[in-house]
Amino acid sequence: MSYQLRVRLNTALDKNLEDESNIVREAPTIRQHKRRSCTTQKEEIWSNSKLKSNSLSAYNAMLTGDKLKKRREAAKKDKKNGDDAKSQWKMK
Repeated sequence: MSYQLRVRLNTALDKNLEDESNIVREAPTIRQHKRRSCTTQKEEIWSNSKLKSNSLSAYNAMLTGDKLKKRREAAKKDKKNGDDAKSQWKMK
């Protein structure tokens, strides 16, 4: 079972338990409390990892942008000097 499906099922169970607890007016049992805390911890970990991966991909994109910029500048210099830009980059 996928993680997203489990989260959906857990939240659905929590909503059902909350509806029942509103009717009965009882405090949640230890089992229900553990289930709620586990799902929130998993969601926090998942959101943090997603943020990290997004920032890493942005950093990698910035690095590749810098590399491309350097290549373009080197190609312009090589054209001015009359050298073939591709052969220069293959050697480096």
